[in-house]
Amino acid sequence: MPGGYRVTGRWTQGSNILLAGWIHVGCHLYDGDQPRRGSDGRPVYLRCVLPASDAKAVDTWRTTGMRGTGSHDFTITDVFIPEERVHGASEESLRPQPLYQFVGWTHVAHAALGLGIGRVAIDEFIALAGGKEATWLPAEGRLASRTTIQAKVARAEALVGSGRAYVREATRDLWETVCRGERPSPGQRAIYRLAIAQAMTNASEAVDLMYSAGGASAIYATSRLDRCLRDAHTAAAHVWVAPDTYELAGRLLLGLDPGSTTI
Repeated sequence: MPGGYRVTGRWTQGSNILLAGWIHVGCHLYDGDQPRRGSDGRPVYLRCVLPASDAKAVDTWRTTGMRGTGSHDFTITDVFIPEERVHGASEESLRPQPLYQFVGWTHVAHAALGLGIGRVAIDEFIALAGGKEATWLPAEGRLASRTTIQAKVARAEALVGSGRAYVREATRDLWETVCRGERPSPGQRAIYRLAIAQAMTNASEAVDLMYSAGGASAIYATSRLDRCLRDAHTAAAHVWVAPDTYELAGRLLLGLDPGSTTI
């Protein structure tokens, strides 16, 4: 409509929706009942910024983990949004600084979250193993003295460390590219997406190792290992780090259409 758009819909996983002042949502553009399509044949996708007061939260965030994010569903009903608060999926920036030349910088937070959970799980287990006696096997002494436990700790450390290194390398490569005034190539974007997904995968595996090594001490709701397990697997379900990421990135690396605009 003249001067802007009217938005109606329901969105899932609106993190911090109960406390936010403003929200940023993605929308498909419709002409009547039909989606408008761009020159590539895909539905036109727009992003809109609006006051959080224009949205209504729906109490849905009853999850296994990541409960503190408050990522409830929310609805918007026939709200007018002026053109100045609407933009397309294009990566054209209105600012010249390198930080604004690539829209995917914020996604590295998924890797940081996963790797942080993995680090907490390792540190928590090491503290536990150093003081816990393997009472079911008195001859073994402390839990840390068991070779199977030592191997699990080492593997978890390698998983978290390698995930962190991969993310840092991929992010540094992108940053150096935009600092030269260049646009990231499809291959660079694929590697960046892969690094983030792999970091989360590695972190989840590391948490699983530490949780299993913790034995009965880990199963209580008061255990930080239990919380790490729930948070890691909840975070790993996010679309940006889900298993489909590998297919999308693989298609880009092979020079094929990834079939998605989110990479």
